[in-house]
Amino acid sequence: MPGEALEWEQVKDAETQIKQIIENNPEEFAHINPDQIAVVWITNKERPKGTKWDAKMDGVKAPVSLFCDRRYVIHFYKNVWEKFTSAQRAYVLSSMLLRIPLSDGEDPDGSVLPEDLKGMRKLVKRLGVDAMDDPNLPDLSKEKQILAIE
Repeated sequence: MPGEALEWEQVKDAETQIKQIIENNPEEFAHINPDQIAVVWITNKERPKGTKWDAKMDGVKAPVSLFCDRRYVIHFYKNVWEKFTSAQRAYVLSSMLLRIPLSDGEDPDGSVLPEDLKGMRKLVKRLGVDAMDDPNLPDLSKEKQILAIE
């Protein structure tokens, strides 16, 4: 039914994976507090045909941020997420984390960098353009990868 409201569910495994990614890659993600990121999936609908994204991230800004401790919400369709390997999930989550801007000693304020190749440069340069299709894709939540570009 097209007008049916979306049903959301928190994805604790993905939140744990984000913590592992940050721990394994502090050079890139030390400015991010994993406790400020919520991960949810849409449980009652499949990703519509023609939708090209695997995950989206929204920032939580003032005044809403005054009432919750989360600054970012990553969301995706459950049916898509369940088809991914752990390495693919870590890749997608890392691409979302790269959209959280560095701050000048302050906690991130919910700002989100644009979704573009410039933001993904580190992942693309290190892992290739078709990383999601690579059967040897490293799992960024389980092994440290050098993403910094000289």
